[in-house]
Amino acid sequence: MTCASIVPLILQKFPLASFVINGAQSLDLESNKIEGRANDQRFRLYKNMATQLFGKERFEHYEFIEISSYLMVNKKECSDIERKKDRIKETLLNLYDIDS
Repeated sequence: MTCASIVPLILQKFPLASFVINGAQSLDLESNKIEGRANDQRFRLYKNMATQLFGKERFEHYEFIEISSYLMVNKKECSDIERKKDRIKETLLNLYDIDS
């Protein structure tokens, strides 16, 4: 199974959950830079899936480029989205040992 087939199953099974999805990073050997393009496309796909399943008002979407992560915060279960987003980002940065 691919992420594209698993994400809708997770969204349907846990309709009140918020999600963090980590994308794979690839290195462009010519420029020695980390490529984000594949993740941008993947993250747009996840956003479209969530929108099709629940409508565009269910999730607030954020992308954390520095750690190649995508966050969907469920508005129905969270009263302070900004605080939750900041807390999750801080947790992820600490997990990857990156200064914010």
